[in-house]
Order: sequence, then structure tokens, then C-alpha cells
Amino acid sequence: MASRARKNTTPRTWTQETAFTKRIAARIPLDLNARLKDHVESTALTVTDVVIIALQEYMEKRGL
Repeated sequence: MASRARKNTTPRTWTQETAFTKRIAARIPLDLNARLKDHVESTALTVTDVVIIALQEYMEKRGL
């Protein structure tokens, strides 16, 4: 597997909004992705907003 080295070695500058965050990736079924896309297009939310809300609710429901 080829290494994905960054071409630019200058340290990244993060905005206040993203400075203390972590990017994650997940594979979701196509139908769920379509529903998610439809939802964010009809609201002022982003995919990130919906994922954060859903994950927080999931964790709180389980006392985590």
C-alpha cells in the first residue's frame, strides 16, 4: 500500500471550530446516505451536525 505523505510540510493551522475535533470515516448504506442528504438539504444542519447529535444521543442513552 502506498504511503499518503503530505506534499506540504508546513504545519496546518486549524480554526477555533476545528482545533479540538477529530475526523472519522464510516461506511453507511446508500439508502441511509440518501436520507441523510435529503435531511441536511431541507434544514440548516450539516452532515457533521447530524452525526454529532445522533452520536451524542446514542452515547447518552447508554450512559456513556
